[in-house]
Amino acid sequence: MRILFMLCLLFAHQWLNACGGLSTPVYSGEIRYNLDPNNPMTCTAVITFDFDKYETLADDSIWINWGEGPNVYVHATSVAEDTPVSVFMGNTVIYKHVYIASHTYDSVPASNNGCYTISVLNQYSLNGVTNIAQGTAIGNQYYIQTIVRVDTAAGFHYNAPVMPPLTTGIGNLDMFHLPGILSNPDGDSVSFVLTAPLISQNIPAPEYQYPSLFCVDLGGADSTFAFNGATGDVIWSKPCSEGVFAFSMIANSYRNGQFVGSMCRSQNIYISASYVSGITDYSPNEQTILYPNPVTDGITAVISNHYPVNKSVEVVDVNGRVVMSGITITNSRLEANVSQLAPGCYIMRFEGTDGYLGRFIKQ
Repeated sequence: MRILFMLCLLFAHQWLNACGGLSTPVYSGEIRYNLDPNNPMTCTAVITFDFDKYETLADDSIWINWGEGPNVYVHATSVAEDTPVSVFMGNTVIYKHVYIASHTYDSVPASNNGCYTISVLNQYSLNGVTNIAQGTAIGNQYYIQTIVRVDTAAGFHYNAPVMPPLTTGIGNLDMFHLPGILSNPDGDSVSFVLTAPLISQNIPAPEYQYPSLFCVDLGGADSTFAFNGATGDVIWSKPCSEGVFAFSMIANSYRNGQFVGSMCRSQNIYISASYVSGITDYSPNEQTILYPNPVTDGITAVISNHYPVNKSVEVVDVNGRVVMSGITITNSRLEANVSQLAPGCYIMRFEGTDGYLGRFIKQ
C-alpha cells in the first residue's frame, strides 16, 4: 500500500509540475526536431509553447511521447516574455516556454517508412476560439505532433526548415501577414500543408472551420485568407470578423523524392475590432465593452465613444442572419436578453449599417 501511495504522489508531482493543463491553455505551439549526423538514430526535439503563465525552470515541464517506450516529462530550458504579444493583449502577459530533449531509438521501424511520431500530451486549447464550434468549444485538448525518419547509416541527417520565431499572431495592421520559411539548411524540398488543429493523433478539433470557410458562412462573397503551400506564408488581407482564429501548418521535407521529416505549428491569431476591414469602427480609440462574455442570459454593451444618432442595434449570427433587432441605446449603454439564442458566436452591430460593436459568445 505504501508503494502504491508513493507512486501516486510521484504521478501527482509530475502532473502538477506541467505548465499546461485545463487552467493554462496553449496560445500557440511548435514542434521540430534534428537528427545527430554521427548517430541518426538519436533525435533532438525542440518544443515551443506560448502560455499566459510564468514558471521557474525547475517547475515547468511537459509530457512527450517519442513514438516508442513510455511517456517522459521534459523540463523547460527557457521561459521569457513574448513582448509584442504581451503588449497587444494588455493585462494578459504571454510567456514563451522552450523545451529541448533527446532520445535514441532502438531500431528503425519496419512500418511507416522508418518513421516515428513524436507528440506532446496533456495540453489544452484556448476556450471560445471563433472558428471552432462557432466559438463554443470549451476544454478541447491541444495536441501537436511531428514525424521523424531515422536511419542506421552514419551521415544521414535532417535539420528542420528555419522559420520565423513562433509567436501568437496579432492582426493590428492593414493586413495580417505571417511570414513563412526563411531558409532550409539541408537544401531539401519543402512543402507546406494547412491543416485543422488536432485534439489527439490525426483527429481534428470538432466542428473546425478554416478561416476562409468561416468568412463565407458569415456572409462574405469570397475569402481573402491565403496560404502559400510553397513558402508557408499566411496572408489575410480582409478579416471578416474580430476574434481568435486557430489553424495549423505542417512543413514536410523531401530529399531525392523521399520523405525525411516534418515540423508542425498549431497557433491562434488575434484579430482586433479596429483591424477588421470593410466595416466601420465607431470606437477607434476605446473598444466597446461587452459583458459578461461568454453570456447565458443578459448582456450589456458600454459604447465608449461616438455612435450614430437614433440608431438601434441588431444581433447577427455566423451565417449573417439577423436574430435580434430593435435594441435601443440609452446614454451610451444598452442591455439585451439573449437567453433565447442558440449557443454560438454572434456579432452586435448598428441596424442598417456595417457599424460594428463587438462579438460575443452565447453559452
